[in-house]
Amino acid sequence: LYTPTDGLLFDSLNSKLFFSKTEAHDYTISNAASPTQVWSGYDTNTVGLESKATKEWRNHRFSYGVNIRQSESERPLTAQNIAADGLPIQLGRPQADSKLINAGAFVQDKMTWDVAGHDFSIIPAVRFAWQHAKPENTDNLFTNTSGNVTASDTAKMYGTNADGQILPALTF
Repeated sequence: LYTPTDGLLFDSLNSKLFFSKTEAHDYTISNAASPTQVWSGYDTNTVGLESKATKEWRNHRFSYGVNIRQSESERPLTAQNIAADGLPIQLGRPQADSKLINAGAFVQDKMTWDVAGHDFSIIPAVRFAWQHAKPENTDNLFTNTSGNVTASDTAKMYGTNADGQILPALTF
């Protein structure tokens, strides 16, 4: 938290740089006549930045800020000795690896008045939110299709998604 002495643009500034890593793994072994083994995981790395400033002036409390984060997820899968009716089955991964980027910016003004001994506030605000999601490593998602679904077909099915929205708000 930074508090400047001159305070022209803000009275306080709070910024965070962060990184997180999550892993979830599953290892399954069956005791059938022909033992099978399946190992799967869901691993995510996220890095981001958030910054928020506030400025008070008369009956106004201005807040504004930005945030951006990028998450990369992997879905590893290994399967051995999987069969149905004596025929071998090759499992595909349950979902594609992905890269997701989220970014946003906001500004709001909390205006407060004393009305009959009680605080009354109106908060107009606007936020811009943007995201970009892209599948990666789609080449072995559909493995039991006898070649009918190619990596290119899979990439087209998943596609890349990008979207931005302006989100106004008014709170009493």
